[in-house]
Amino acid sequence: MSLRFTPVVAVGASLFVSVVVALGAWVNFDAHARGSERPGCRGVLAAVSGVVPFRYLLWWRRGRADEREP
Repeated sequence: MSLRFTPVVAVGASLFVSVVVALGAWVNFDAHARGSERPGCRGVLAAVSGVVPFRYLLWWRRGRADEREP
C-alpha cells in the first residue's frame, strides 16, 4: 500500500510541522523569559525530542513483528 501525496496528506504534514515549530518557539520564548543561558537550545531540543519518538514509531517499527520466533 502506497501513501499518495494527496491534499489530506499535505495538510496533515503542514499541520505537524507547524505544531513542532510552534512548540519549539514557545519553549524558546519561555526559557528566554525565565533567564536561561541557552533558550535556543532548549527550544530546538523540545521540538526534536517530540519528533524522534514519532520517527521511531512510524518509520523504523513499520513492518517489524513485535515478537521474535523461538
